Amino acid sequence: MRNKHLLRFQLLLLVTIGGLVIWRGQRGPAQPGGVVDLSDMKEGRLYRSGLVVDRSTEAVVSLTATYETDAEDAELATYGWILDNRSREVVWTIDLSKMERDGVLTVGADTIHLDPGSYEVFYTTLGPNEQSSRDAPFLGLTPYWTNYKSNWHMSIAEVITGTGSRALIAGDSQSAEKRMFEGGLWATGPVRSRAYHTFLFRVNRAAPMQIYAVGQMCPTGCDYGWIDDTRSGQKVWEMEWDNTTPAGGYESNREFTGTVDLSPGIYRAVYRSNGSHSAYSWEANPPFDPDGWGLTLFGISDTNISEFDPWIHAKPVISITQVGDDEHLMRQFQVNRAMSLLIYTVGEITPRDGLYDYAWLEDNDSGETIWKMSRENSLPAGGDGINRAETAFIDAEPGTYTIHFKTDGGHSYDGWLRTKPSFPDRWGVTVFPVGNNPIAEGDIVVLPSGNTTQGSDAIFSKGTNVSELGEPIVAMVQVGNDADLFYSFNLESESTLYIIAQGELSTSGSWDYGWIESDESSERVWEMTLRNTVEAGGDDRNRRFEGPVTLPAGSYTARFISDFSHAFNDFGDDKPNNPDEWGMRIFHVSQ
Repeated sequence: MRNKHLLRFQLLLLVTIGGLVIWRGQRGPAQPGGVVDLSDMKEGRLYRSGLVVDRSTEAVVSLTATYETDAEDAELATYGWILDNRSREVVWTIDLSKMERDGVLTVGADTIHLDPGSYEVFYTTLGPNEQSSRDAPFLGLTPYWTNYKSNWHMSIAEVITGTGSRALIAGDSQSAEKRMFEGGLWATGPVRSRAYHTFLFRVNRAAPMQIYAVGQMCPTGCDYGWIDDTRSGQKVWEMEWDNTTPAGGYESNREFTGTVDLSPGIYRAVYRSNGSHSAYSWEANPPFDPDGWGLTLFGISDTNISEFDPWIHAKPVISITQVGDDEHLMRQFQVNRAMSLLIYTVGEITPRDGLYDYAWLEDNDSGETIWKMSRENSLPAGGDGINRAETAFIDAEPGTYTIHFKTDGGHSYDGWLRTKPSFPDRWGVTVFPVGNNPIAEGDIVVLPSGNTTQGSDAIFSKGTNVSELGEPIVAMVQVGNDADLFYSFNLESESTLYIIAQGELSTSGSWDYGWIESDESSERVWEMTLRNTVEAGGDDRNRRFEGPVTLPAGSYTARFISDFSHAFNDFGDDKPNNPDEWGMRIFHVSQ
């Protein structure tokens, strides 16, 4: 019986508390209307409205805003402001000296002058930081800003002068437009989460350029922009805490407005965002110019600075394009003087970084991959989201290199399983020489397919159809851990062999690999090395050799060994593209 009375009392108490919370949240002053009237707002939103001014006029802004708590030093959690669409300057925001505070609430009105033009009116209910909206006290038992949403309000009304005509007109919001200033060169537009925007431009004569950038500064970079000199790879400008100023809203919102002096050359502007607090997904109060979240370059003359498009302003030295299914195409080239290369590639990469159609560049002398296409550094190429395009700049020292492009069994130039990219003819990889100095004959030489590159023992094939090679004379495949396999064979005369081998090699050593040794001298006449193999997909240790090898008549032994881990049936998530081929096959091509 006692428990029943206690339960009734608890229910009555909860109902009473709930009623007090509702009463506390609803009480407040009457809210005047106007040409712009923002009310009935919810927490966690950014509200906006357009405003057009036909002639100079006076207007009254009425506002009800809230502090985070009723503490004396509490931060403002909700408030409004007015932005000039043309200059992107704040023409009005809350003036606390003209507001009357009552605990969490603050109420007031202000008379302002507005010149003819187009304006955006904003009201934010996102809170001062990313945790604020989640920290509301249980059942609203203590004063907190999220309890007062019915009071949030902002209106703009014209001061009537007796002329009978109105200067204020409610307009459409102009959100998501790319804000361009006079002499505009490029603008990202409002940048969303996990975005990567790039823009190439050429400076013909030394000239200043104006920069307007809004982002989030934090220890891990967050959302910010920079400009690279493609010739040196050095940043000539970058958003940092020290060169930016508060942009309004959340304390990490920062703004850069200034000028950078650029000497002649080719530059790349970049803006990158992380996975939180950005345009359309604010986690706390946004900056005063939400649509400016990104990077804008302006204030230039077309004769001094202009967009650089390699497909228009440069001539490729290598073009592997219109690539179809199940291809692994490669071209070797020799660089005879230090130069900058621009690599442009279009391929297929899934949102989880699954590489299906992609490019990479190897230094033949070291065997190292010096560049590889990635989801992180690529941009949408149009059509389906798996279509990605990447522009990379490489400082190439004298030496020999191999550019690769590999495709899987679907969605390529042979046939698009999903929506094709904007430039389907560019599916593949193209290499352009760039820089201030013109390329002279002999500076860069494309080597014939199948040739051994100078200064390297790498031998590569292009387009070999394995099914036409017949049965292998040596077949050691699907090799597991701790293997030591060998097979002897004889050549009655000088012969060309075709070898396909996959194993585990890295800069620190060879772990799973094959070789051929002469029975007469016991010396190795061919061996898998980091230099003569290419990436086999999956982990970087997975390497592949495929190509012809010519040996004199004699008796030979082919061997393949593996260590205690990372072999067939033990790859985990790092398996190569063709795991069944782990090991070595040798085909007799000709005598």
